[in-house]
Amino acid sequence: MSPRPHNRRRVDAYLRESLCIHKSVKALALCCSVTWDGVVKFRNRVRDESSLWSWYTYLEARKDEILKATAVELSATVVVHTGPAQITKRRPPRRGKHAEDDKNFKDLKTAVLGDKPGHNAEGSWCADASDVMRRRREYLPQFDAARKIVGKVLGDERFLVTPCTMLCPFNSVSCCMRRLNRFGGISQLYEHWEKQHASNPASAQLIKRFKLALKDRKIAAAKLDAVAPLLRLEDEGHEEAREQEGYEPLRKPGEVLPAEAFFDYDFEIFSDTHCNWLNNTGTI
Repeated sequence: MSPRPHNRRRVDAYLRESLCIHKSVKALALCCSVTWDGVVKFRNRVRDESSLWSWYTYLEARKDEILKATAVELSATVVVHTGPAQITKRRPPRRGKHAEDDKNFKDLKTAVLGDKPGHNAEGSWCADASDVMRRRREYLPQFDAARKIVGKVLGDERFLVTPCTMLCPFNSVSCCMRRLNRFGGISQLYEHWEKQHASNPASAQLIKRFKLALKDRKIAAAKLDAVAPLLRLEDEGHEEAREQEGYEPLRKPGEVLPAEAFFDYDFEIFSDTHCNWLNNTGTI
């Protein structure tokens, strides 16, 4: 890249293009140095074509000394001139299957919750949502597997209401339905439990249980209880004592949400009934 002083943005554009630097970094510079015979002779910060020309001119003026040296080292480091302290590589656009999955998930949320859902919208499962699930045959098995994990951890798989909504199990007035930003994204609720339910000892236990279950999907419920015990829906009769310890009571999905909010099915995955459902478009 030959220096051309009249074009001041070529250095910045060249660095961004060649190093895939994210647009959040507002300005870049090159910290350049030249060393010969073990001694640093010159340092300069190149921000544009003008300073690059100065660097080039300096090397030209010292060419006789440079040629006589036994060892010459040129080095340059990309630094953030202004803006964030860290350079992040630009993420390539999602294409193919990933792009289609993003669109399908957006369509699914619109079908369940509407175009502009309110903050506490519970949503309703409908035929359009089922048709989105039918677009890829792996969607329902993925959701079914996620629901089984929720059932193992919480004792009721219907806490995962749909692939895009999950009910917080803690019976608090500050929260209820949580919208997911990816298909069956259970781990998205970790931050919610850490912040909104920080005083509840069960929140840390619940996160630990989900992490174990998601890491080992075949883990037995008894092993989960041994490692991270949690008050379950069926453990009744000790609510008052648990609340005194800071535990929030657990809610039951069927008592909180109407039946139309859930994506429910009564057939086995990969059964003939499942195949019939995949072909029965326009129905729930």
